[in-house]
Amino acid sequence: VLESFGIPSEIEIPFPLNMDHYKSTYFFKVNGDKNVGGYSTKDISILDDNAHFYYSADAKNMVKMVAHLSDYIPILEDINLELIG
Repeated sequence: VLESFGIPSEIEIPFPLNMDHYKSTYFFKVNGDKNVGGYSTKDISILDDNAHFYYSADAKNMVKMVAHLSDYIPILEDINLELIG
């Protein structure tokens, strides 16, 4: 199906050469507090700031998510979702 739209069905993703960097990288890291959409949130980064989740204890939910996917999965765009309400 992808190939009919000019997208290859197999994409080679180069493996990072410097694996020592990833040995010291946290999968989840809380970067501190941030005000997002009127909510007081915790800024939680994933894999060296490649994605951010903003969790609000007041809303008891994630209120925003930003993920930089196009650098790793070329057929996807970056994600920017925010709770409205």
